[in-house]
Amino acid sequence: MRLKRRPAGSVKVEDFEIVEVEIPDIKEEGDFLVQNIWMSIDPFLRIYMVKGTRFAPPFELNKPLDGGCIGEVIKSKSSQFKVGDYVKANFGWREYWISNDAQIEEKSISKVDPTLAPLSSFLGLLGITGMTAYVGLFKICSLHERHDTVFVSSAAGGVGSVACQLAKIKGCYVVGSCGSDAKVNWLVNELGMDHAFNYRKIGFDNITEELNRAYPNGIDIYFDNVGGKHLEAAFNNMNTFGRIALCGTTSQYNSEDMTYSSKEDQQRSRSASLGPANLSLAVSHRLKLQGFIWSDHFDILGEFNTNMSNGLGMAKYN
Repeated sequence: MRLKRRPAGSVKVEDFEIVEVEIPDIKEEGDFLVQNIWMSIDPFLRIYMVKGTRFAPPFELNKPLDGGCIGEVIKSKSSQFKVGDYVKANFGWREYWISNDAQIEEKSISKVDPTLAPLSSFLGLLGITGMTAYVGLFKICSLHERHDTVFVSSAAGGVGSVACQLAKIKGCYVVGSCGSDAKVNWLVNELGMDHAFNYRKIGFDNITEELNRAYPNGIDIYFDNVGGKHLEAAFNNMNTFGRIALCGTTSQYNSEDMTYSSKEDQQRSRSASLGPANLSLAVSHRLKLQGFIWSDHFDILGEFNTNMSNGLGMAKYN
């Protein structure tokens, strides 16, 4: 799957193209060929379809995109991987890929054990998704078991749904926001959240009031995947010395170079992404706000694997 053109606003099917190519073959000692089984399409990839970041350039046009994947080694001259091994890497968006022993560390290629969990879990609960939720709650926000009130935006998404469940497993009161009634039903009836609401239905200007009803005694932790009006509403309801993990800003991912069908759509998008206008509350309420990336926390990888495998990892993944 190649990036044909850079998206303007929301990503469209026409931005991509499926191309048939010859399956590569191994030639040198150390080479190994992998057939992908699972791949992960994550929201942050949207950034790299246009501009990239200071840490990595944007995806190249007319070339396959990168993304998390799980595959099986089907040919090997490697000293590290044999035929039949399952590996995790960042060569998604394609059916086959080839690498070699010299690139294992550089390309973050690692073996996974299918006896520990379903293979897809290593892209979700036991992968970057789970690690991100774990770091945000326990390392950035220092979640206190059974004592914290927790709000999660984009709660039915990958990271959000794991963060909600980890907080519930620890006995906290948890509320999530999402974008449809079906997701509200899933969060409450399937995942056991204390409350959930559809922000599209109530409107962005009413999130503050909704949170005030859901948290009469205030919010201790906000796991922010959205930014914009969600962050502003959280500020209005945070307790003194509250903690906020800044994980993502999905409300802004499609805002630049957006093409709108009407002025109403344009205003709605701007309303969702702008903000917060009440940043002064971070000072008066002595709030802790910290942005983070999971890969800065490899030092707790062993702790994460142990805890997620010993019970916390029984959560469901959307």
